[in-house]
Amino acid sequence: MIVLNATPLIFLSRVQKLEYIIQLYDTIYLPLKVYEEVVIQGKKTQKLEANLIEEYINERKIIVKKVKIKEASYPNNLHQGEIEAIQLARDLQSKILIDDRSAYNFCKFLNLDVIRTIKVLIEICIHQIIDKSKLKNNIARLTNEGFWIGSDILARIEEFLIDF
Repeated sequence: MIVLNATPLIFLSRVQKLEYIIQLYDTIYLPLKVYEEVVIQGKKTQKLEANLIEEYINERKIIVKKVKIKEASYPNNLHQGEIEAIQLARDLQSKILIDDRSAYNFCKFLNLDVIRTIKVLIEICIHQIIDKSKLKNNIARLTNEGFWIGSDILARIEEFLIDF
């Protein structure tokens, strides 16, 4: 199982990789706030990924959970969706997929099993769910969709592709 925050959920759905995440982790969990941000607001603004994500929810491949924040010690620079995703990962003792640097660092501080979108795509490749050429194509598609990847990360991905 894995908990997803809004950004990875949006971009992985845009490049049609949610099914692969489910293959790797069995179940995707979303906090209610992330669902509201991505599906409810996304449908209002006619985002295509909102309908796809809603289909997965209806099929029970993605589970939406109401989250009760148990403490007030979350950093002020985190959004409510990030806070709920972190709390849900803590409650479920689950891996969390989150890209925002502050949220990622806070997850590390809490000793959560945290990864980012690029890492999960690499894991899918390592588990031979997709091959190297599809990984490279998916990373290109992510950047075309507006997902920012630093040049240092792109260089490390190229090294991985050569060595893998």
